Amino acid sequence: GSGWFTCSSVHHGTLRHVMAVQRRIVGVDVGGTKVAAAVLLSTAGDEAARRRPPEILARCTAPTDVSSVAACLAGIDACIDRLVNEAGPVDGIGIGIASLMDYEAGRLAHSVHLPLSDVPLRALLEQRHGVPVAVDNDATAACLAEHAFGAGAGYRHMVMLTLGTGIGGGIICDGRPYRGAGGPAAELGHMVGEKHGGPGVAGLRAPWTGTPVECRGSLPPVLLSSGLGG
Repeated sequence: GSGWFTCSSVHHGTLRHVMAVQRRIVGVDVGGTKVAAAVLLSTAGDEAARRRPPEILARCTAPTDVSSVAACLAGIDACIDRLVNEAGPVDGIGIGIASLMDYEAGRLAHSVHLPLSDVPLRALLEQRHGVPVAVDNDATAACLAEHAFGAGAGYRHMVMLTLGTGIGGGIICDGRPYRGAGGPAAELGHMVGEKHGGPGVAGLRAPWTGTPVECRGSLPPVLLSSGLGG
């Protein structure tokens, strides 16, 4: 509806307060192939309680519609609506999406696998659903979750490589996500893999980005030997 084209100025940092005080959060992972979402019950209390993964109350998965901007946004919104109808009202929404981010503005600057560029996604979703929204790159969001609840818990520095429709990454430096000056510091899939190789999906010469199978020949030997190359 028209709500997609009305902006809100609420900063997504508000979500930290919501997570500390209130309970139900919708988490949405938007990739080039599918949208996977869930309603999560956050855990308050001591440090040990906060380190326990949130309880999943409801799930929704659907193919990502990449036919147009409106269709892609409508697919994200449909998953959120379905979860709210199933689990009841929520206190916030977190989005991890395969896009280069203007993190402070909650804006999608550019997407390789999605038809979304220069889209103020945080403002659109806040206007649509009336709750605080956090938007981040999907690989950075996965890295934050792994640092909070998974193999990276307790470490101050970590790097995560994600393999999906494309190759992404996240960096935790001194306990905080590292984004670089313009935000794309952890776009590991867009690193040059071969100096004189052909152009890749984002115009770089032989980057790693593509499907894991397509990139197998250009992945570093350490990843291939670990089995991460497919």
